[in-house]
Amino acid sequence: VLPRAFDEGFDTILKIHTKRSNHLKKNEIWRTDLFEKLMGNSAINNAIQIFNSHKEIGILGPVGHILPMSFYYGANSGRVEMLSNKMGLKSSQLSDFHFVAGTMFYARKDALLPLLNLGLTPNDFEPEEKQLDGTMAHALERAFTSSLMVSGLILADTSSTAEKISCRIDLNYKFAI
Repeated sequence: VLPRAFDEGFDTILKIHTKRSNHLKKNEIWRTDLFEKLMGNSAINNAIQIFNSHKEIGILGPVGHILPMSFYYGANSGRVEMLSNKMGLKSSQLSDFHFVAGTMFYARKDALLPLLNLGLTPNDFEPEEKQLDGTMAHALERAFTSSLMVSGLILADTSSTAEKISCRIDLNYKFAI
């Protein structure tokens, strides 16, 4: 879908999905919180203003959902590192790595091109068998930030405004239980 959106002239996208993490006790609350912070009352207008005012922002994630990779690598570290290396990052650059939990965010085209240029196909992914971690899909969720790093743009959260950029890192993520 992403190449088509870019071919049609879209420079900024909102990545959302159903977020059906049925193995988690708080999946409905998690989804609602993500949707509200990305598409609630003034969220869309705020995101547009932020992107217009701050050309250095590549990904705008929902506040409270930006996590340190070191806490939440899970079984994904090898694949995240492999994808990051293929995009041109060195493993040492991943030490202060953060990602958007839930994998819903606004993003500029330039922030996603390094990942898109990997040319991943459906054949690169395991069949869906309700895996909880350790698949290419789980690694890809975390590799969006690698793409952002390669692009030279920065990560911000939805508490940002046109006047001030914010990127709060959540160390006690209540939705991962």
